[in-house]
Amino acid sequence: MIIIMPKESLILILPLYNEEEVISHVLETWVTTLSKFDLKYEIIVINDGSRDKSLAVAQKAASCLENIQIITGENSGHGLAITKGYQIAIEKKPDWIFQCDSDDQISSDQFYKLWNEREACELVLGNRKKREDPLLRIIGSNALSLLLNSLFKLRMNDYNCPFRLIKTDLLRKFYQQYTQPFFAPNIFISIFFAQHSRVKSIQISHSMRRTGRPSLNIKGVFIAALKTLKNIISFKQIDKI
Repeated sequence: MIIIMPKESLILILPLYNEEEVISHVLETWVTTLSKFDLKYEIIVINDGSRDKSLAVAQKAASCLENIQIITGENSGHGLAITKGYQIAIEKKPDWIFQCDSDDQISSDQFYKLWNEREACELVLGNRKKREDPLLRIIGSNALSLLLNSLFKLRMNDYNCPFRLIKTDLLRKFYQQYTQPFFAPNIFISIFFAQHSRVKSIQISHSMRRTGRPSLNIKGVFIAALKTLKNIISFKQIDKI
C-alpha cells in the first residue's frame, strides 16, 4: 500500500503600509516563489491603514493571483499589524508561518534558504549581514542585540529581522503566555524560541529601499527605542514568574 503524506502547510504574513509602488511586484514574486515548493500555502496581507493606493493595488493584484487574503484596518503600527497576522494564521493551524515585510528589501528568492533548514529547528531566522538601512537604525539594532544578549544570555545578531520561518505550535504557546501587545513582537518571539526550542540564523542579503520611505524618522527611532525598552522590562518580569 502506498501512503501519501499530506503536503506541509504555510501561511505568509505580509504587513502593508504605504507601499503602492512595490506591493504588486512583491505579491507576484511571492506567489511565484511559493508555487515552486510542494506545500499548501496562503498569503495574508495585513493592510495597516495605508494612506496611499496600497490597498487598491494589492486588491487588484490579489484578484489575478491565487491564495491571497487581504485584511485591512486602521493604522496601528507595524508590530500590532504583525501580531494580527500571526493570530489569524495561528487560528488556521498551518504547520509553519513565515513573516516578511512588503517593502521589497528582502527578496522572496531567499525563502529556500530558511525552508531547507526547517527540520532542524522551530525558528529559522534571517540574519541581515550587510543591512542597507539608515545608519541610525543599524546602530540601534546592533545596540539592541548587545543588550538582549547580555540580559538573556543569548548569542543572536538580528532579533527583529522581518524574514523568519516559525513553527506554528510554538508561536501559539508564545501568545498564550504573553498576552500584552509588543511594539516589536518579533524581538520577543526570537527570545522565546531561543529559550524554549531550536533556533538557527541564516545569512541573507538585504537591499536598499528603492521606493517609499522608512516608517521611522529620527524622532520615531528614539520613540521606538523607548517603547522597546519598556517592553523588555515587562517581558523580563513575566519571564521570572
